[in-house]
Amino acid sequence: MNESPQIEYKQCSTCGFATPATRTRCHNCWNRLDPDAPLLDPERAAELVARQEAMLSEQEVQREARRRRRRLILGGIALLVVAWLGWWFYRSFIYTPPPVPAASNPALQTLSGPDAWATENGDLREARTVDLPVPLDGDTVWTHQLDAEPATPLVADAERVYAVTDGAIVAVSIADGSTVWEFELQGAPFAAPTLAGDRLYVALRAGQLLALDAATGQVVFYSLNTGTRFGTSPLVADGYAYVFG
Repeated sequence: MNESPQIEYKQCSTCGFATPATRTRCHNCWNRLDPDAPLLDPERAAELVARQEAMLSEQEVQREARRRRRRLILGGIALLVVAWLGWWFYRSFIYTPPPVPAASNPALQTLSGPDAWATENGDLREARTVDLPVPLDGDTVWTHQLDAEPATPLVADAERVYAVTDGAIVAVSIADGSTVWEFELQGAPFAAPTLAGDRLYVALRAGQLLALDAATGQVVFYSLNTGTRFGTSPLVADGYAYVFG
């Protein structure tokens, strides 16, 4: 049997790779080989080739790992896009929102009457007048010192005046000016509360509707957070409270 001819190598002056002498360019960096470069000693050439093969094998493993990471990232992005498209399609064409629940008290309306100032605009027709006599030339009956300036206009019923400051809602007795109750707030609402029936409705700026018992200041309910900022006073009609945000 004839032995295969031994390959002669030259060393690339740019990257140091051992390249067969029959080539004109380095198979690693593709720079031209010096035609006058000496041939490598067979043992030195074998050592360089073995080292090169180990390095190339390690580089291939690293490239495969990068490709695998890239595929995982692109696959994750594709899954997110498909999930978002599916959610959008479902919300746009399939999902039906639940009906508005029935009012627990359909007769509940924004408070009205000659002795009520149920909203910051007065009555439901936004008339800032009441039929009660006002002794403009009389003596001061009482004064009440709030802890801070009112943050919204006042509202009142026949028994109490309700003032909102930056940190609380204060109910003041119309009879003698004493504090009936006080409810702490985390920041004042943007608009005044609304009186409806025996409740005081407050549209909190965080996107919740708060209902307080007008006589005691006890919490009747907190609505779920709507994810928006309420900027108006509630309007109560037929047992529903409407708030714009």
